[in-house]
Amino acid sequence: MSLDDDDAKESIVYSYTKYFNAFAAKLTKVEARELSRHDKVLSVFPNRYHKLHTTKSWDFIGLPYTAKRNFKTERNIVVGLLDTGITPQSASFNDNGFDPPPKTWRGTCGHFANFSGCNNKLVGARYFKLDGNPDPNDILSPIDVDGHGTHTSSTLAGNEVPDASLYGLARGAARGGVPSARVAMYKVCWASSGCSDMDLLAAFEAAIHDGVDLISISIGGENANYVSDALAIGTFHAMKNGIITVASAGNDGPSSATVGNTAPWILTVAASGIDREFRSKVKLGNGITVSGVGVNTFEPKEKLYPLVSGADAAKNSGTKENARYCLDGSMDPDKVKGKVVYCQLGMWGVDSIVKGIGGKGIILQSGQYLDAAQIFMAPGTMVNVTVGEAIDEYIHSSKSSPSAVISRSQEVKVPAPFIASFSSRGPNPGSDRVLKPDIAAPGIDILASYTPLNSLTGLKGDTQYSEFSLMSGTSMACPHVAGVAAYVKSFHPNWTPAAIKSAILTTAKPMSSRVNGDAEFAYGAGQINPQRARNPGLVYDMDAMFYIQFLCREGYNGSSLAVLVGSKSINCSKLLPGLGYDALNYPTMQLSVKNDQEPTVAVFRRTVTNVGPSPSIFNATIKAPKGVEIVVKPMSLSFTRPSQKLTFKVVVKAKPLSSPQILSVTATMILRISLLLLALLATSSTASMDKRMYVVHMDKAKTQDSYENMINSLTESSTQEQEEDQETTSPKIIYVYERAISGFAAKLSTKQVLCRYRGHGRSTFPCTLAGTKFSPENCNKKLIGARAFFKGYEAVAGRINETVDYRSPRDSQGHGTHTAATAAGSFVEDASLFGLAKGSAAGMKYTARIAAYKVCWRLGCTNADLLAAIDQAVADGVDVLSLSLGGVAKPFYSDNVAIASFGATQNGVFVSCSAGNSGPSSSTVDNNAPWIMTVAASYTDRSFPTTVKLGNGQTFEGASLYSGKATRQLPLVYGATAGGPGAQYCISGSLKKKLVKGKIVVCERGLNGRAQKGEQVKMAGGAGMLVINTDKEGEELFADPHILPATSLGASAGKVVKKYMNSTKKPTASIEFRGTAYGLPAPKVAAFSSRGPSSVGPDVIKPDVTAPGVNILAAWPPMVSPTMLKSDNRSVPYNIISGTSMSCPHVTGLAALLKSAHKDWSPAAIKSALMTTAYVLDSQKAPIPDVGSNNSAPATPFAFGSGHVDPESASDPGLIYDITTEDYLNYLCSLNYTASQVAQVSGKNYTCPDNTTLQPGDLNYPSFAVNFIRSGKSNTMTFKRTVTNVGSPSCAYTVQVEEPSGVSVTLEPKMLSFENSGQQLTYKVSFVGLGGQHTRGSSSFGSIVWVSGTYRVRSPIAVTWQ
Repeated sequence: MSLDDDDAKESIVYSYTKYFNAFAAKLTKVEARELSRHDKVLSVFPNRYHKLHTTKSWDFIGLPYTAKRNFKTERNIVVGLLDTGITPQSASFNDNGFDPPPKTWRGTCGHFANFSGCNNKLVGARYFKLDGNPDPNDILSPIDVDGHGTHTSSTLAGNEVPDASLYGLARGAARGGVPSARVAMYKVCWASSGCSDMDLLAAFEAAIHDGVDLISISIGGENANYVSDALAIGTFHAMKNGIITVASAGNDGPSSATVGNTAPWILTVAASGIDREFRSKVKLGNGITVSGVGVNTFEPKEKLYPLVSGADAAKNSGTKENARYCLDGSMDPDKVKGKVVYCQLGMWGVDSIVKGIGGKGIILQSGQYLDAAQIFMAPGTMVNVTVGEAIDEYIHSSKSSPSAVISRSQEVKVPAPFIASFSSRGPNPGSDRVLKPDIAAPGIDILASYTPLNSLTGLKGDTQYSEFSLMSGTSMACPHVAGVAAYVKSFHPNWTPAAIKSAILTTAKPMSSRVNGDAEFAYGAGQINPQRARNPGLVYDMDAMFYIQFLCREGYNGSSLAVLVGSKSINCSKLLPGLGYDALNYPTMQLSVKNDQEPTVAVFRRTVTNVGPSPSIFNATIKAPKGVEIVVKPMSLSFTRPSQKLTFKVVVKAKPLSSPQILSVTATMILRISLLLLALLATSSTASMDKRMYVVHMDKAKTQDSYENMINSLTESSTQEQEEDQETTSPKIIYVYERAISGFAAKLSTKQVLCRYRGHGRSTFPCTLAGTKFSPENCNKKLIGARAFFKGYEAVAGRINETVDYRSPRDSQGHGTHTAATAAGSFVEDASLFGLAKGSAAGMKYTARIAAYKVCWRLGCTNADLLAAIDQAVADGVDVLSLSLGGVAKPFYSDNVAIASFGATQNGVFVSCSAGNSGPSSSTVDNNAPWIMTVAASYTDRSFPTTVKLGNGQTFEGASLYSGKATRQLPLVYGATAGGPGAQYCISGSLKKKLVKGKIVVCERGLNGRAQKGEQVKMAGGAGMLVINTDKEGEELFADPHILPATSLGASAGKVVKKYMNSTKKPTASIEFRGTAYGLPAPKVAAFSSRGPSSVGPDVIKPDVTAPGVNILAAWPPMVSPTMLKSDNRSVPYNIISGTSMSCPHVTGLAALLKSAHKDWSPAAIKSALMTTAYVLDSQKAPIPDVGSNNSAPATPFAFGSGHVDPESASDPGLIYDITTEDYLNYLCSLNYTASQVAQVSGKNYTCPDNTTLQPGDLNYPSFAVNFIRSGKSNTMTFKRTVTNVGSPSCAYTVQVEEPSGVSVTLEPKMLSFENSGQQLTYKVSFVGLGGQHTRGSSSFGSIVWVSGTYRVRSPIAVTWQ
């Protein structure tokens, strides 16, 4: 076939003659196929269209304007951007003070429509629209109509512009990373059609020819085939010409394998958050204030506006579903006019629809993670599901007309950095040998220059225009890294693209895999660190041949590589093969671990170039997870001269993985090398109806049903959901595994996985329960299970009264909501109780899912229900159980919590329980079984102080959660001056109105609750209350959300108050409420926290640890008042309460964190890590005090166990004390339990060993309880312990001993030398009483600490004389 000359000329759209030797042409499929067979044609691929990947940030990542700079070189750097164009008149591109462009610059710039031309700052501007079709929504010139290109280019290299802001938000100086550099814009993206391959290639060719020093491209590259992706081709040719290309990773997160621009010669950038967020308060007509995310620049003109839900404003029943999402044409303008509308998020831009029909504002509920602020064109904000449901409930329960007002957005400080939810994740779909993304940089709410040709939202009716705007996306992260690349290049102008990339990756700041669960797949090497990148010490350099060898290793052949190298002469079989597993000299390493019975072994070979001082020596240290062996050869590199190159190899041996997981390994040679090992999931790249491939691994011994029956049960569940989700289809088995594993692969929807998740191959999480105020819709992807157990309760107390409690999983008391939120509640900004304790609220493991098992009712919790719930939870497949309940300590064989938790532990479930609130009396601790983590309660550094001023001028500090105004100096009454019998306690009916009205009443603790006393005072007309402790309560102050001005006072202050009242005829007092105070010495053990030693198991120290349990802010049911009083009509989304019930879920959440980081650890291993890393000094470096002791003496292990939990240290404890089920059973034998008593605990028959001397102290517990006989002449005990190395593979631990008073402690051996990770070593410790007089029940305390480098593995010692 052939084309005549005229047809050929007409078909050719563009000729690439400078670097690509190619052309773009309009061809039929037949013509394209025939052309590809021509021997002179290297490749033919279709023209595709790509999407855009849509200041404080530079200071946040450590590149302030004052940073060391090489201005002379920086001024000669030209940064090229392929984007939507540029706004030349912006102050960011003013050329005041700029000399003419460098002589090497060959670019051009002309005058076009609406384009004023270039200058000495903006040295190049061109556009590429090769299809020749005008864009009705754009202008054929380099001018930026969208705003995207102006924003990215000013972020990269914009001048410093003082006092920049978006209507006053994010105010400050706006600038690029290299403000002295020049800018060249290549417009390739158009408003209607996007960015086409042929335009991109033309722009790459022009940029290379013009002489840019780097290219920044915030455009999608979704094609994983490196030889047919225009971006990969263009960037390869840029690399060959010494130009580094920085590209955005994409905005398709958090789904896995969505990362784009994955070619190894591209620097691929993920988006992270900085430490600010934009929030708007929403005040409801009932007085509750909630918070949402978004940029709302409007000041409300009214105090409140009528509030309506979109569904209620529907035109008719037929449009109600669309009206729920406020879609166009679904709502009645008469029902919307003048009102704030509450909608669920279905599509972007509905604020334009609401405003267009007369609405005054919009509250959008989103199920997505709210980390990026949408700009609203009308008063608006976006709230999470929890807040949205509360608003919806208010709308439909309000007795008066519901109302609300949305405040103007405010800037708030948030923890950072973190990876944006939208940022695309790995693993790399293009190659499982290359880790992508490479690096993370700020990409959320970035302030930069904007176009005057587009409103802030681009929506119809938006009248907001600004020189600067806030935008989010990996598009915003990309120019940050490009700016750093230019910054590094200004100091090292001769470095190759690979060397610059290496410097940026190896100096990145590590990010937390606990905060960012996808770990390196989310952030690559970590958060960018500009000033460190300037001087990395070593670099991994590469040229084009490395990449070709890599592509050959990947299976590309010579003919397919021709499009990159420009010739078909490349023959992979004749090339010298690349070295090592990946044939690259990449700064990171990635290995896919096989899911079979053979270990995976790989050898990575790397060459580093010395770019630091010489001579110098770099030593390698390795941190590898269990099951992975890493060997670096050599372990030391000695450089004698600059630019010297040395080679090393990394040998990785990984055991088979039983389940898909990410194992992160860090090797440090001053610089960091990230090595990622993963088991690949079987997933389909695209799946309609949210379907993906899942591998379901079953326990063959426990699988009785056929897989088909199991899938049928999913089908039944799916059928129930059909009415809500018409796209849900039946699951389908794809493959059955019967040999290496037992299980199957199936296509399942997310709902099917969540709702029918099978724990341990047995039961299912319930997602569709019905009951009082509880329906299937109440379960979601966070709350994946909810059950209620009441048969035992109703057998004792009769049927539940549904007017005072819910016969369903819904919480009617607040306790369960509070504890669940503390353990695993989602991250919520701007949480508070009446403005107190304001800040971020989140569970310890806020990304975990929750299953709730309601066992406690108005009159308590029965053993029958409790056992059934724990049994069901284990069957459902929970990972961690939290029990904030207890009773009286009993022998383990008659303690139902101990028995049920033993079964849970046997099944790998970690169980934490509260220690009890009966302190400070000794031996009051509950939940004493050694397989339970028993948690004490302590204070944080936060308080809610009040000042009580007496009429004689004396002042005292109290505590209260009352948030109103201070009282005046008012008359003070107490006891007989306030009423009749019982008036000193303010019990019901004891106060007389004529004596109390308008006065402050003093009420002693006891007989009724603290808040109940306030209710009695208020009912009697009192104006305030002082709740004073007796000697029994001491000086511990409880803060309560009183319904009138009230505060608590300690016992000493109470005595002074009463003495003052007896000294004058007209005593007066005032109360001032001082809000929230921070910075107190902390922690302190709470006086109410129950104490050891254990009355039923004195051979184990209890409690185990302490955690925050005083004045804890967490979620609260809106239908339950904060005081739970009938007269209290206040509704709050958060409440502050105290107890070991609050400390327990803190440790539960931390256990979940450790479980996610160490999936193969047993419950005992997790418990050991939390105990041996706990700390015993407060924030002032003094011993943690015990509020319940005289003068707050230092706390002992009987108050706080091993100390206060330390999450960071617990994640890497060095050594662990592991305990098996058999160990626990032998411990029960050592307590001289009978066979039937052991069977009651274990649920099975167990024969105690008869040839071994068992003693309770040999249980492999992370603490030591020693019980000496007072009258014993020879008080000597020797215990054995075994520790497992989970830290550095090769290490030695030496012991430090703090001997208890009157006791000698010796260990054998005194050093433990480990050669491998996972290795176990045993030691013995002997305790010898030194005589002397000891009273019965007296104790002394010490510790044993194993030390290796930064590891300190501490075990407390408690010696008691009985």
